[in-house]
Amino acid sequence: MHRFLTTILALVVLFSVSCENKADPKAKAPLETWEFKSELFKIKLPSSWKKEKPENLNSFAKFAASKNDSHFILVIPQKLPEIPGVETPDAFALKRASINIMRSVDKEFKIEVEGPAKIGNIVAQSVVASGVVEGEKLQYVTSYLTSGNNGIQIVAWGPYEEGKSLVQETDKILADFEILDIQDTVLKPKETKNIKTNENQTTSGKKKEN
Repeated sequence: MHRFLTTILALVVLFSVSCENKADPKAKAPLETWEFKSELFKIKLPSSWKKEKPENLNSFAKFAASKNDSHFILVIPQKLPEIPGVETPDAFALKRASINIMRSVDKEFKIEVEGPAKIGNIVAQSVVASGVVEGEKLQYVTSYLTSGNNGIQIVAWGPYEEGKSLVQETDKILADFEILDIQDTVLKPKETKNIKTNENQTTSGKKKEN
């Protein structure tokens, strides 16, 4: 399985404790999961997935994980271009740019399903596709999200013959994926410091007492 797909995938630019229910032998134990959180996003995966060094799979990725050394997932965040008078690219534009790159490097790249998908509270674009890398046919499940001036590409891939299970696994992961509000976590403290006040008002909005 290919663990290094930088050329193809690069864009332009809690453990929970499981327990057995002895009273009901048919009851399934809760699925053990683990969570990764960055400044921009949070992702939760079943314990069957293990964390990888992102740079070993893609130089642009900020998170990577694998399952059984055959299924892989990457999260690639990027700052979207800000050009005066030009609208900031949305998820659809992000998808189109990525697909153009995929097609240019993989002549057998083929889209099987594409369309909008809701991830968290954001309407994203999703693509299920296939391609061939070094003679091996692969299944891709890719999602594109934007929030403000930030874009995120979530890429999962594995052997084509395991495509159905890959899609199911990816759907479960995407169901818990969350883009964090960096406007609240990063920008607001700085903005508060820069608020200008008049002589009768403090930064909290309360009038000074004379």
